[in-house]
Amino acid sequence: MIEFDIISTTDILLPILTISLPLFLYAEIHYRPRFLRGFLYRKQPEIIFDIPQRIETDELPVALIIKDSHKFPIELQSLSIDLIIDGKRKNRHRYYENKYIDSNFFSKIFPLKVKQYQGQYVKLEASLKYKTEKKEYQITNNNYPLLKNRNLSVYIDPDKRPQPSNWKWGDMHCHSHYTEDQVEFGLPLHLIPEISRTMGLSFVAVTDHSYDLNNGEDSWIGTDVNLTKWYNMQKATRELNSKYKNFVLLPGEEVSTDNGLGKTVHMLVINNNEYIPGSGDSFEDGIRQKSELQFNDILDNIPNKALALAAHPFETPSRIQSFFLKRGEWNIENHHPNLAGYQILNGKKLNAFKRGKKKWIAQLLKGKHKYIYAGNDSHGFLNRFISIQAPLISLNNSDGHIFGEMLTAVKNTDNNVISITKGLQNNPVIISNGPFLEITIFNRNNRDIGPTLFDDNQIYKAEIGETLKGRPTSLQIKAESIPFFGKIKKISSYLADHNTKKEVLINTYSTDRYNFEKEISLTNLPKKGYIRSELITSKEKFTLTNPVWFEEN
Repeated sequence: MIEFDIISTTDILLPILTISLPLFLYAEIHYRPRFLRGFLYRKQPEIIFDIPQRIETDELPVALIIKDSHKFPIELQSLSIDLIIDGKRKNRHRYYENKYIDSNFFSKIFPLKVKQYQGQYVKLEASLKYKTEKKEYQITNNNYPLLKNRNLSVYIDPDKRPQPSNWKWGDMHCHSHYTEDQVEFGLPLHLIPEISRTMGLSFVAVTDHSYDLNNGEDSWIGTDVNLTKWYNMQKATRELNSKYKNFVLLPGEEVSTDNGLGKTVHMLVINNNEYIPGSGDSFEDGIRQKSELQFNDILDNIPNKALALAAHPFETPSRIQSFFLKRGEWNIENHHPNLAGYQILNGKKLNAFKRGKKKWIAQLLKGKHKYIYAGNDSHGFLNRFISIQAPLISLNNSDGHIFGEMLTAVKNTDNNVISITKGLQNNPVIISNGPFLEITIFNRNNRDIGPTLFDDNQIYKAEIGETLKGRPTSLQIKAESIPFFGKIKKISSYLADHNTKKEVLINTYSTDRYNFEKEISLTNLPKKGYIRSELITSKEKFTLTNPVWFEEN
């Protein structure tokens, strides 16, 4: 960690910028400008207990995370974890650690058997006793100063996440502990597979900031020419993938890049062999930095095996962000063929999602074949989003960027980095915060055309992401939900005509079931266009498919 010996521009402006910057991750309480102490600074490591909001296994992973004990060593003594049902303490687990902790990151999972609580919400209260050189302490759930304490909550789901054969659910935008700076830090990488599997996830894209991955170890600014952190992240990802058979970490990077208009935007680049520099909005070298590369420069040079998409492309930066950090929106008019699409769903920022959906549809109507994706930009938050409420003064609990809430599903047979990455580019892909929805179009008339042989009767079909050569004669809809996400309330399908550049609603089905399957006839279709569908449940959970395209010769 670099200590600031002089008053720098960063010291002066950081308190101002943090008022409007989105501060994700577990909040860092050790950074302070040289001339300001504030109320959050403590000469102790950050200590956090965390759990998922929902699990579908018999075991609940309780994560204990300790950060910066290499600067502020502590001795763990004992901890207790209480499960609270309907306001009553039902089960207490005690552990005696007697362990000296002096590392940058320490983490441990305490697995609890919870099968008996299936179908119930369980609250959890964790207490930890530890001591420093001078004093003994006892904290509950975390040791953040001036943060309103609230117990953690989890639903023990007896049902599995809807996942038909060969489909896999994942979080496309997640930060690990390799993202670390003056005001934040993330979930240790090795915890992600263990926790994800209890939530019904098959993959997670680890997309740490480009401007953090080139820093030295235990440093917030400056450049390590050997890229030690970047190589360590790549190596750690490979080692974890070799350990798990049914779960994959996709190594990635969130690159700060120029949008071609002089503004900084973010691009997710997944499964790329080389580090891509990007420090335009890092605030490491002062204000109004220029990004090293324009996004076309990046897209021109990524290999075919890599996946590139625009990260939260239509979130409007504040005026302060725009001026000091030169942040802007994605340049929607640039249609580079190596850009797979747009991560329009980013945690609970639903206004940006609605704007992004409209802009995506406008591109589809222009004939552009671009996918949409979902992620959370969670930086590891599992149960609650802790952020700076007032710089140097107070913190806040909220329900914002929660890991594994907004998900992308891909239809893919194999379960490895290369296969899933390619599947996310070309295979059927949907975005959802719960239910499942799949559409397929058929051509049952012109049996001599079509990209895919369906069965022995030579009926041709196209799935999400494919293009049917000919006008479809029917649309098949398959949907599934579970009680936690609510019954399927409505499924709507939309047809686009590329000649008129208009999209119209062609059918809506209302139901109150957990499963839905229907094939409907299609007539009077244009020569060229696409079909896509949306679903909403009784609990306002939703799913959007990517399009199925069709084109008559």
